Formats: sequence, C-alpha cells, structure tokens
Amino acid sequence: LKLKPGVKIDIENIKIRHSDGTKGSLPYVEIIVKENPAYKDPFLKIGNYVFETSKEVPLKDIITFEKVETDNPDFSIVSFNLSVFIDGLMYEVTSSRDEIPEIIKQKLPKLKPGGNIVFENIKVKNNDGKIVNLPSVVIKAKK
Repeated sequence: LKLKPGVKIDIENIKIRHSDGTKGSLPYVEIIVKENPAYKDPFLKIGNYVFETSKEVPLKDIITFEKVETDNPDFSIVSFNLSVFIDGLMYEVTSSRDEIPEIIKQKLPKLKPGGNIVFENIKVKNNDGKIVNLPSVVIKAKK
C-alpha cells in the first residue's frame, strides 16, 4: 500500500497486544500520512533540471551543465558513469566527483538535437555513510 502525504485513513476494530501479553482492541483511529524528508528518494539534479529517469532538455541548457547533484540535501554524489555520442564518436568517462568531466564539457557544444547523454552507475552517499544506487538517466537534447 503506497500512500501520499496528507492522506487521512480511518481504521476501525483494531486488535492490539499489550506488552504484558494481554489482548485488547481500539474502536477507531484516524491516521494522517506525513512525508519524512530523510527517506525521500534522491533524484539526479543537473543544472536546473531534476531527473527521475529520462527527460528532454533544451540543447542550450545542456551546453551549460557543470555539476551533478541530488535533489535531496541528505545525499551527495559519490560517482557516476557518463556517455555521450557526438559526431559519430562515443565518449565515456567515469567521474568520482560531482562535476561533469572537462572532456565532456568541451564536447557538449557539438551535441545535436536528438542526441543523448547517459548517466549510469550513479552512486550517492547519505548522511550516515550508506551508499545508494540511483536509476540510470538519459537526457535527450531538443532544440
């Protein structure tokens, strides 16, 4: 069962077990679902764009990409693989920082509308040090 924040749920005839082992019941309970930002899934953020999986982005905005971040301040980028196909050549790099590698930044102005930039193997670290993998992101350039 997946519920969105703000949803109210009415529950009736709840059976409970007390810590001493005796059983009881509650006649009625109202629950309001609240968002817990600490558990929000991090999404990839590049420039002013947030990506869950794939999106079309104007070519003029792709050319200015500098950094890769997450949309959740509790997570930071550990590494990612980046590939782009430009002028008949495939460029693939791995970055262990939150920046678009310089070789790719130099090539992005040559990207044509319809071209793709692919982010794969995206790893982010949360505040307690746990590493989380994000789904791959494909950015398609549009005019």
